Amino acid sequence: QFAPLLPKGTKLGGNVDGRFGVEGTVERPRLFGSLAVNDGSYTSPFERAPIERVGANLRFAGSSVALQAFHADVGGGTLDAGGVLTLPLGNRTSVAYRASVNAKAARLDFPAYGRGTIDGSLAVTGGGVAPLVSGNLALRDAVIPVSAVYGGGPVAAAGRPGAPSLPWNPAYRIHAVAADNVRVRNAIVDIGVKGAVDVGGSLRSPRLAGGFTATDGTISSYNHVFRIVNAAVTFNPADGLIPTVQARAMSRVSNPDPDPS
Repeated sequence: QFAPLLPKGTKLGGNVDGRFGVEGTVERPRLFGSLAVNDGSYTSPFERAPIERVGANLRFAGSSVALQAFHADVGGGTLDAGGVLTLPLGNRTSVAYRASVNAKAARLDFPAYGRGTIDGSLAVTGGGVAPLVSGNLALRDAVIPVSAVYGGGPVAAAGRPGAPSLPWNPAYRIHAVAADNVRVRNAIVDIGVKGAVDVGGSLRSPRLAGGFTATDGTISSYNHVFRIVNAAVTFNPADGLIPTVQARAMSRVSNPDPDPS
């Protein structure tokens, strides 16, 4: 029963079979065995799109743990992953790892950060507290809350002055594309965007390069609806996460008293 270890409302399903053990001495322990997950499932308030038909194999050998043949159906698409974790056992004094995740038409739904369909791949390599996260991602058919863009997601929060120090500081080398039908939305803003950014730097000091342009949209303010004529957001790595915004919008304003004199 893993439910007490997970956020409230999380549901897990599936079967785990296999054998796992430790042999050797206290100074030189060795792992052995394997575990298989079949027909697994996961839902939670954090990520609302059901993750189903999860299958994976874990193999333990000496000081390493290998994730093999991970597969899951997610929102009409798929996630596939694999990797190796080397633990600080025996003569080893540090952790090393490499892992990769591939998404194909995987539709995810994070209430705090938005929902959409993702294609692409991410890899994590390195050891200790400074791994490299790299890859290429494309987002489509998505709605992103304005609060996720300007309210400070985990990357923005970590890079904000005065933020608490984190125990790890991964570096980034990610190319992210906003493809078809991506919208930024809240109660007063509804804007379609398209473009791409390169995410660099690190968790504590992130950097963005590239930009997005508006495909259409509206902004409601001062009891009027302003329609976007053109708008662009660009990022310079020297400015971290701070964008340069250029926008032009129009609205019709009636004048009930054209001759106030």
